[in-house]
Amino acid sequence: MIQKLLAANINVFLPRMAGTDLQFYQITNLSTDLDFDQRFGLYEPQTTLPLIEKSEIDVIVVPIVAFDQNNFRLGYGKGYYDRFLKNYQKTVIGLAFSEQLVTKPLPIEKHDIRIKTIISA
Repeated sequence: MIQKLLAANINVFLPRMAGTDLQFYQITNLSTDLDFDQRFGLYEPQTTLPLIEKSEIDVIVVPIVAFDQNNFRLGYGKGYYDRFLKNYQKTVIGLAFSEQLVTKPLPIEKHDIRIKTIISA
């Protein structure tokens, strides 16, 4: 999906962990703009790329481990996206497989953010 967005000349910003927060950097090339973070086993944008402010991001796509029928999501347990999405007023989309839908409501804490749109296949 990211490659298709880049090919269509759509601005793409990827997160990088900074302490307990997320910072988003603009990428233009998946092959050259990412570094592998061995601590978490994932690729993150290089810190030399342009940093974008939260207010400049129109759509955020969030990862989902599981989600319930009330559109609450289970992430990876550290609250990075919940902290980032606090006071974010633009579009948030969760992407998941239908198998990630759980039948019972997930346990919710006061800092958990409900995702208005979850797309599952």
